[in-house]
Amino acid sequence: MFNELDSVTQSLCKSNQELKIKERAIMESLEGEIEKVKTMEGELAERDALVQELKEELKKVQSSEASALLLLSETKKKIEELEADAEKGKELEKKLLDSFNAQANQLEETQTLLQDSKLEISSLRQRIETMEVPSGWHKEPEGAKDHTPQGEDDKEKRLLGEIEALKHELKLATAAEEKSKKAMDDLALALKEVATQTNKAKEKLGSTQEEAKELRAKLKAVEEKHKAELDEVRKECDRHRNTAERLRMEAEEAVMAWNGKETGFIECIKRAEEEKSGVMEENARLLELLTAAESMNKTAKQENQKVRDILKQALNEANVAREAAGIAQGENSHLKDVLAQKDDALLFITRENENLRINEAAAQEEIAELKRLLAEATEKDGKHEVNNNNKLKTQGSADKEQQQQQAKDSGKKLNGGGFSFNLRELIVTPLKHKEPEHKEHKTPDNKNPEEDESEDSENEDPLKGSIFDPTAESSPVAAPTNRHQRKKSWSGLFSDQDAAEAAAANAEELAAVAEDELEGERGSRKKKALLRRFGDILVRRRGHSREPSLAGDQIQEHKKEPSSADGKKEKEPSLLGGGEHKKVMEKEKEKEKEKEKEKEKEKENTKEKEKEKEKEKEKEKEMEPSSLSGGEQT
Repeated sequence: MFNELDSVTQSLCKSNQELKIKERAIMESLEGEIEKVKTMEGELAERDALVQELKEELKKVQSSEASALLLLSETKKKIEELEADAEKGKELEKKLLDSFNAQANQLEETQTLLQDSKLEISSLRQRIETMEVPSGWHKEPEGAKDHTPQGEDDKEKRLLGEIEALKHELKLATAAEEKSKKAMDDLALALKEVATQTNKAKEKLGSTQEEAKELRAKLKAVEEKHKAELDEVRKECDRHRNTAERLRMEAEEAVMAWNGKETGFIECIKRAEEEKSGVMEENARLLELLTAAESMNKTAKQENQKVRDILKQALNEANVAREAAGIAQGENSHLKDVLAQKDDALLFITRENENLRINEAAAQEEIAELKRLLAEATEKDGKHEVNNNNKLKTQGSADKEQQQQQAKDSGKKLNGGGFSFNLRELIVTPLKHKEPEHKEHKTPDNKNPEEDESEDSENEDPLKGSIFDPTAESSPVAAPTNRHQRKKSWSGLFSDQDAAEAAAANAEELAAVAEDELEGERGSRKKKALLRRFGDILVRRRGHSREPSLAGDQIQEHKKEPSSADGKKEKEPSLLGGGEHKKVMEKEKEKEKEKEKEKEKEKENTKEKEKEKEKEKEKEKEMEPSSLSGGEQT
């Protein structure tokens, strides 16, 4: 009941704390949203100010555009006036040229008239001179006058009249000449004035044309400038319009979001109030439960006193049951050890069967290889082959008999609770009962590297994986068997002298066969492989004596552990309360976990040591073929 009360109070405290945390989170979120709204309002005010500034800039740009248009119209008017002045100057120039041409024609006419008048004057002077000379002539003959006075008077009168007419013509000619000179002077003056006027008009035209060109260039520059400004102003106007629209849309979205958030906050506040009211109701209900629990607690204390008396009796009964359970546990552990021994024996038998099958396959391959070698040897020396085949047949029959006897012995031993194994099955029979897989004759020169690899694989360890493999040390998992029983079974399995004698005999026989049959490179290779195999078997035989002792040690360790655990259990206090009993159990569990961790570490260390030993043995194996090959070469 106290635990229930504590849990109820804790749940109440937790609910109050959660409510406070929720209220704080809601208030903080509301404050954050209010600050965001304030910042949004400030940004909107800034954007409104920017829009007003942009509008003022637009007005300024429009006024500058109007002034630029006025300047354009004024410059166009000036250009038109200048063009009109230029046209007037051109017309005056044309008129002056026409008057100049007319005056030039008049000059030419006056010059022709002058020349004509000069010719006439010269001719008249000549005539006057000619008229004066005959008058002198008439004066000399005075006597002739007397003869014709009237005719002479008439001639004189006529001549005088002619002279006067000629004088009058001279006067007229001189007057005309003077007039022509005056006209020529007037024409020259007029021509000078016209030339000066034309020069002035040309200068004015050039200046006006230059001014017009400058004004046109200025106009173009101003137009381009105003066009660029207009484009920029239009772009700015468009940009400002877009910004204004975007700001308006953002403001509308912000207002909509704020309204949605306001509604969400209002809903959150309502929900929080509802939750608060619900929690308050739960608190009231829990307070009622507390009062009821206190009353129940009082009654429970009274009942606890009664239950303690009952518990004392139950503890006494539990101690008795514990002792019975300890006895049962001992029997169970003994039965488990027996079961573990049987399981190990089964596993060992299955593994050895698998290894025997593998060795049988390898032996068949070796038989085929030896038969092929025998076939090659028969080609070289038939007689020697017949003798060797007879030897092999006799040995094969003897080996078969030995195998049958060993199978019977092993069956008897297995039925009696032990297990036996004969090394001669592994050493002799695989080498002497082989059937030819292929009878093709191949010389050493035509041999492929794949065949060499297959020979190496055939020459590998046939006992690899079994208990006779020196590299395969005793595993920590398959160790829980009885040491004394295992020692007895192993002591009855092999005798070192028998195995050594069998290995030596087989080695001598096979060495003799190899020396007789194998020649050249192929013979040397097979010889190396055979010698290597027998060396490995002898090394493995030495390692077998170590394996049983290791297995027995592991079995003893396995037996010691449950006994120690039982001892610890017996040491537990007989009378413990509920809480103290739980603490003790937890401590024991922690200790067991620590022990398991230590065991795992030990297993890892043993695995690492096994790997190191395997590497060392592989190195030794690599070194052995080199030493054997060196001995054969010597």
